[in-house]
Amino acid sequence: MATEPYSPDNPKHVKSRAKREAIDALLDETAVNWIMSDPRGRRALRAVIAVGEPSSNAFNVLATRTAFNLGRQYSSQELTENLKRICPTEYLEMVKEHLLERLEAGTKDEAVRTVTKLEDDGAKNHEASNDG
Repeated sequence: MATEPYSPDNPKHVKSRAKREAIDALLDETAVNWIMSDPRGRRALRAVIAVGEPSSNAFNVLATRTAFNLGRQYSSQELTENLKRICPTEYLEMVKEHLLERLEAGTKDEAVRTVTKLEDDGAKNHEASNDG
């Protein structure tokens, strides 16, 4: 028995496809949660994000290289946004682990300097509010 081809005008086909897409999305979210539940999984995803160099300058004198860099950055940013949406707590844990690793290694990159500055500013504001 041959199946009829998909038609967006057929409500049965539309409902079936929507159901299948919902199941696929749920499976994807379950897989992401499983990966992010372990420090090794978080470290692996952080490495994938880093390959995309989301905070670097994508522009190059060659238009094809610029296009490649922008595509790589977009993929990295898309993964980051999905992680924030699907498992925000684990995403923050991943960032925290990354910052702690950088501090333990003795390297102070921009993110660590920013966090340190925010903590210092917060402490100064707290002290100033207690003095007044």
